[in-house]
Amino acid sequence: MKKNRSKNGPSLPETEAGTVRERTLSHMESLLRTAATVGTGIALACGAKAQSTGPQQIVDPLPPPVGCSVDPEQFLVRGCLEQQAHWVKSGMRWTIQLDITANPGRTEVSFEGLKSPDIKPVGVSIKDVKVDPRKLSLVLTVGATSRNANLQFPVLCNDKKIPVKLLLDLSKAPVEKGEVLVRLTK
Repeated sequence: MKKNRSKNGPSLPETEAGTVRERTLSHMESLLRTAATVGTGIALACGAKAQSTGPQQIVDPLPPPVGCSVDPEQFLVRGCLEQQAHWVKSGMRWTIQLDITANPGRTEVSFEGLKSPDIKPVGVSIKDVKVDPRKLSLVLTVGATSRNANLQFPVLCNDKKIPVKLLLDLSKAPVEKGEVLVRLTK
């Protein structure tokens, strides 16, 4: 066991308070009690009722979510909607069946109040629209030379209209029930 030594080497005198280690621990405990008392006083002053029942703990906040630099409205919608699209043979022409669903765990997202004129297509035309509060179904007719298509429409999220922009990749040849790649864009 090491003895208490100063820089010069000889032992430090023991006092009635104990060794250097014991005095240091006593001092640190006193600081902790003071911090707890001050912290409790601040919590009570802010209107909280005795939130600290144990020793004070450091709270390390979570880092911001990935993509925070993205437009906040678009970022909010990204995890809330699921899109599925596939090709359907309609007589001599091909159409796309596009279904957009609000995720079940995200009750704040809704298609309520959405009307056909609110949906702005580019590169496709809208043949049919069905709107439910939690699901939007579209049948789209594709132009002969379209390689991409865009759709823009608002959704309600926490009672605020947020613009949703979708990009449909039409570069692959249509195949019955073949998937059409759809993604959200800025």
